[in-house]
Amino acid sequence: MVDTKNVGLINLDLKPLADVANNVINKFAQAASWYVIPRGQKKDWEIAVEEYIQSIKNDDSLEPIAKAAKISSARKEIREYINMQDILRHAQEFGEFNDKTDDEPLDEEWTMFFYDRAKNVSRDDAKILWGRILANECNSVGSIPKQLIHILSVMSVADADAFEKISGFIANRILSDGINLSFGRGTLIMGGQYRKLCDKINLKDSSITNLESLGLIKRSIIDYEYDFSGRNLKGIVMNFSYHGHTITISNLREKVPAGLITLTEVGTVLSNVIVKKEIDGFLDYVKDFYESKGFSVEIM
Repeated sequence: MVDTKNVGLINLDLKPLADVANNVINKFAQAASWYVIPRGQKKDWEIAVEEYIQSIKNDDSLEPIAKAAKISSARKEIREYINMQDILRHAQEFGEFNDKTDDEPLDEEWTMFFYDRAKNVSRDDAKILWGRILANECNSVGSIPKQLIHILSVMSVADADAFEKISGFIANRILSDGINLSFGRGTLIMGGQYRKLCDKINLKDSSITNLESLGLIKRSIIDYEYDFSGRNLKGIVMNFSYHGHTITISNLREKVPAGLITLTEVGTVLSNVIVKKEIDGFLDYVKDFYESKGFSVEIM
C-alpha cells in the first residue's frame, strides 16, 4: 500500500479513508487502496505544481536532463490527479445508493483498470461521462464491463459525437402484457430510409463504420428481427416510448424487423448511461418504416 502521507510530488495533507463520507469516493478509495478525497480548486493545484516546478528549476544540484525529467513527471502526475478529482466529483452527483448497494465493494481489478484509463481524461464533457460510469458501477457493481472502459479510453471526440447522434434512433421498449421482450432499456431502430435522417443530423456512414469497429453497434445487410415464433399474437402489440411519445406497432407477425443496425451488449450499456437527444422527424420515419412492411402504427 502506498503511504498516503506522501503521495505524489507535493506532500499532501490527506485524511484517512475512514473519514470519507461519500459512498462513491469511499468505494473507490477502498478498492484502489490509496485514493483521496477531492479537495481544493483546480487553479490552486495548478499554482502548486508551478511552484514545485520552479523549485526544481532553481535546484543547482540537478543536471539539466534530470530537471527536465522531474518537471515533465510533475506536470503529468498533477494533471492525472486533477483529472481523477474532477471525475470523482461528477461521480458523487450521480451516486444513488440503498442498503444493499451501500455495502457492496467495488472489484479491485475493475477499479484499477478504470483509474488507469480515467486519469488521462482531460476534456470536461468526457469527465462527466466517466463520472456517470463510475457512479453506475458503484450503484450496481458489475454493471459496467471493462470492455466499455477500454472503448471509452480509445474513442475520439468524433466517435463520441457519432454515438450521441446514433443514440437519437433509440426508442425505449415497453414490455407487452404477458410476454417478456426486454432487449435492454433501449432499442435502436435503423432501417428503411434511416440515411435521410443521418444526413439531416450530419451522421456520416464512415462514422457509423467507426462505431462498429469499436464494438458498440453491429450492421447487417438484412433486418435484425424480433422473433415471435410459436406465440399467439392475437391482441399483442409492441410499444416503444420516445421522448414523451408512445409508438404502438400492431398487426404483428412471427418476424418483426428491427432495422439494419443494432446495439451490441456493451453499446446498450453505454446508451443507458448517456443522455439521448430527440431527432426531429424520427416518429414519422418509424411510422413509414413499419407501415411499408404491412404493420399498423399508432403514435401518441
